[in-house]
Amino acid sequence: MALSCPLVQASGEVPPSVRNVVGQQITAIDQASLTPKRLDEGRTAAPVAPSGQFATRITGYFEASLGYDTNVNGGPTSNTLLIPPFSFLGPASLSPNSLSKKSAFYELGGGVSIVHAFSNDLAAFANVVGNWHMLTENQEFRSDLIGLETGVARQVAGVDIFSIAAVGQTFSIDDNTYRNAYGVAAQWRNKIDGWEPSISFTWLRLEYPHITMQDADHYTGAIGLARTFDLPFQPTVSAAIILGKEVTVVGIDNFLSYNFHGVRRGIEWKLGPWLTTFVQAGYEVRQYEADYPLFFYRRHDQWVDYTGGFNMKLAENVSFSPTIRYYGTQSNVDLFDSKRWIGQRTLRWTY
Repeated sequence: MALSCPLVQASGEVPPSVRNVVGQQITAIDQASLTPKRLDEGRTAAPVAPSGQFATRITGYFEASLGYDTNVNGGPTSNTLLIPPFSFLGPASLSPNSLSKKSAFYELGGGVSIVHAFSNDLAAFANVVGNWHMLTENQEFRSDLIGLETGVARQVAGVDIFSIAAVGQTFSIDDNTYRNAYGVAAQWRNKIDGWEPSISFTWLRLEYPHITMQDADHYTGAIGLARTFDLPFQPTVSAAIILGKEVTVVGIDNFLSYNFHGVRRGIEWKLGPWLTTFVQAGYEVRQYEADYPLFFYRRHDQWVDYTGGFNMKLAENVSFSPTIRYYGTQSNVDLFDSKRWIGQRTLRWTY
């Protein structure tokens, strides 16, 4: 029997939100409902098993990238900081080591996805991804990660597909573990008259081996909607509303705890059988729960993220994607104001 039922098609791809987490905020892990369809193009056809049996499908990818990053360390935009209690002394100068640093980079990544269908309504899946991000300058900020996910998906008549998975990730900087994350992700997906609604929830425990005061529980809920329209260039439009909260494990450090909400939007156009283009935008607000030390007021951040690019199919299993991305953070605590541009060209092979 072919593994072509919607259940298996929905649960089998390597999660792009995990694959692309290098350089992004941890909330990017939770955005499965926003996965643009361009990132599914590597899926292979479902294998066929003898009649009455259910087959296992194995897919994967390998990719290599070159690019340039204007702020590899996420440093502030200003080289001075005005601290309210000492404002009469004027702004203080920040250490040169804390300011934004630029570098070209090269990157290698890969992943494997395994799906096994027990029936037309039940499947198990497992994904493993890895990424190695090297810099030509400021190499103390080079990074690598490995991510794991395993779970089950079930199709229920009339309400479509539910999935639940255990997830984990280790992220290192300069060969030292910076953050470990593990938790549970659950999602519902459906297709109604061409529309594709989804609801997802994620809990992650974030652990920082060398900065334990930042250890936290991260909760995210998202409602998403997507549709491909029967118009010239077959535009696919997606949008989602995100709500969540991050709570530090140690209560006395709750100036690091915050609530957040935001929106994500994206659109993709199919310019030809071998070429698509896409634009994505995100906006998020973070409101912290306690006064920031020495500032005597609560920190409030606004975060924006814009991405655009092309995906060119060079061969049946080979694609090339040039992209450009902008991150910006505005905060009432100047230390956290930052801007970042990343230009990248990626060659990807799937199997």
